[in-house]
Amino acid sequence: MNDMNKTKEELLLELNKLKQENATLNAMYKKDISEYQNTMGKLNYEKYLMNTLINNIPVHIYIKDCESRFIMVDKGSAHSFGLNDPEQAVGKTDFDFFSYEHAQQAFEDEQVIIRTGAPIKKEEKETWTDRPNTWVSTSKFPLYDKDEKLIGTFGISMDITELKQKEEKIITTNKELEKLNSEKDKLFSIIAHDLRSPFHGLLGLTEVMVKDSHDMSSEEITNYSNSLYELVVNLYSLLENLLEWSQFQKGSLAFMPKALNLSDIFSQSIDSTKQRAIQKGIIILNEIPETLKIYADEKMVNSVLRNLLSNSVKFTRKYGIVVGKAREIKEGMVEIYITDTGVGIPENTMAKLFKLGEKVGSKGTDNELSTGLGLVLCKEFVEKHGGRIWVESKENNGSTFYFTLHNYS
Repeated sequence: MNDMNKTKEELLLELNKLKQENATLNAMYKKDISEYQNTMGKLNYEKYLMNTLINNIPVHIYIKDCESRFIMVDKGSAHSFGLNDPEQAVGKTDFDFFSYEHAQQAFEDEQVIIRTGAPIKKEEKETWTDRPNTWVSTSKFPLYDKDEKLIGTFGISMDITELKQKEEKIITTNKELEKLNSEKDKLFSIIAHDLRSPFHGLLGLTEVMVKDSHDMSSEEITNYSNSLYELVVNLYSLLENLLEWSQFQKGSLAFMPKALNLSDIFSQSIDSTKQRAIQKGIIILNEIPETLKIYADEKMVNSVLRNLLSNSVKFTRKYGIVVGKAREIKEGMVEIYITDTGVGIPENTMAKLFKLGEKVGSKGTDNELSTGLGLVLCKEFVEKHGGRIWVESKENNGSTFYFTLHNYS
């Protein structure tokens, strides 16, 4: 039957049927739209939660492809890269932000993960081209798609720079404590050995003089008195060095540099060893220019010159010569040197000079005692001034001790 032959009732029935089908389709469409909107709302909400988590936890999170190019970074990572928006990092690599050294190491680590599928956990130093180095604790993992195909890497890193700085400070402090303990032990060794020996000699001499002085001739009493004087002078010099060294180590020795006339300071230092030089017939010459000035702590410079002059006199034979000289050198420094005609220093002994606790095992030309502490003190005082000290010597051909200080102009 064609449409022309349909009755009015039949047409109305078909129209109602079409309306019902259309209503059903509209209802289904509205349901699908509602479900879609609900699904998108949930996805957006979950995305919001995920972004909130990623951008607020105290770690950096990043995802990279197989060529180590960034696919995603959190806001913290972007900020550390100097970027305003995490999207600006997409497509870039570590080579765009870090030094070549660190970027290359990160790239190699990620390529290992891609080849093996094994994660890497390590502490690493981040070196930058425009700021101080930082430290992070990093965990890097392989990234797979839904088909278990490896498509890149992702990582989580936590800044541990402050922790590392504290660790380094502890290590430095421990090393300093170990050094102090070592120096304390060496100091005790010096006191136990080098201080005890002259005291034994002093006790022996005084004992003989107490017991036998009434039977001694005038010449014998003079000889014993001279020996006694020598022991007391050496003991006093050692005790003075010990006191200055201990004060310096404790930081209780004030450092007060000022303008000083070097020639005058040298002349004052000669007075401390003049008597011993006269006894050995040694001439001490001051050839330092009278106009030369230094900027230094007077007490410390006196101690340095006193010890160096004492050493020169101690190791110079009778009727020898000790000369003090100085000259201005470049960069505002003065080079001071004391030369003697003494016995010189063996090559294997020179390496031990200026080191606390090293036994040089030598005595002066008249068997004067020598602990080596005086040269250690010289080194520490000179370095306190920003200078350096060294020696040039040949056995049996004398020695020259040099040190530098800032000049005063």
